[in-house]
Amino acid sequence: MEPRIGAHIRVDKGLHSAFEIAGEYGADVLQIFTASPRQYRAKPLEADRIDPYIEAWQEAGEPLVISHASYLINLASPKDGVRERAREALTLELQRCAALRIPFLVLHLGSALNDDRERSMARLVTELNRLIPTVESDTRVLLETSAGQGSSIGCTFEEVGWVLGRLEPAERFGTCLDTCHAFAAGYAFAGDAFDDTWAKYDEHVGLDRLDVLHLNDSKGEFDSRVDRHDHIGNGHIGEEAFRRILGHERLRAVPCFIETPDDIEWHGKNLALLKSMVRDTG
Repeated sequence: MEPRIGAHIRVDKGLHSAFEIAGEYGADVLQIFTASPRQYRAKPLEADRIDPYIEAWQEAGEPLVISHASYLINLASPKDGVRERAREALTLELQRCAALRIPFLVLHLGSALNDDRERSMARLVTELNRLIPTVESDTRVLLETSAGQGSSIGCTFEEVGWVLGRLEPAERFGTCLDTCHAFAAGYAFAGDAFDDTWAKYDEHVGLDRLDVLHLNDSKGEFDSRVDRHDHIGNGHIGEEAFRRILGHERLRAVPCFIETPDDIEWHGKNLALLKSMVRDTG
């Protein structure tokens, strides 16, 4: 099975426009925001937005579409008000995903702020375990690895695994690894370190719990804790690492999405380069 490779698609012209744009890029799979990622509240989706989206999705052959949750959601926060707004935002996002038949929702684990990290992770577990059963949605929530900037949680595979292992029901949760984030957090993809990185992920999280890959090069240096995405091959990770990822036997079934700087010419170039790597690896 060849890897499915796609991109985060802007939907400024409406959710339904994502499929035409994805076709222009040559994307097999799509990631979108169902609402602004920089706000908590969003208007509920009505039929006049849902129906054109579903029609366009079906006309495109029903490709895999995933959503990325708002950046503001922080269920690990020590502040009650922040968690309350996060609960509401995540509930609405899951409802939008259900309406749009989106199977996966990528979620940042949040930040501890000035609190103890393990206590913050325990809060996140409690909040998710309480919230998920109350929402009528089959969408799986994917915990995304972080770059470790500030007090963000999830910069180590141990942290991601600690949280994931305590979430119930297990089938409603999975993970997303972002190559830029992992590299910035101190996980290398060059030389012998490549196999070691994936062995650690398998040990602490489980490759069988990896549902999505974000393939981004890194403007920041190794272990810099800087979350700045770059075009494939232009950053400090380098082309060879992506070639090895795409050729990895246990990763070939995992859908891949680029989140590189948003430009139609560059999205096309990045996807073409990644697809050429797939051909090279056979």
